[in-house]
Amino acid sequence: MLNQIILIGRLTKDPERRGQNSEKPVAVIRLAVDRDFKREGDSEADFFSCTVFGNQARFGVPCWPDAAA
Repeated sequence: MLNQIILIGRLTKDPERRGQNSEKPVAVIRLAVDRDFKREGDSEADFFSCTVFGNQARFGVPCWPDAAA
């Protein structure tokens, strides 16, 4: 049995792909997830760095070209 977590949030940075042409592609995604509770009107967020491997990194993670390019 695998542990599973579902995060719904905003990308804080464009996804980064490495090893795109190799047999073991890797993608790194950085997410900001709002908390369900607020203290005295302040909104808080947690930040996560997620690493994706294999076909999910190759086909499931969209990568956009740099805006400067």
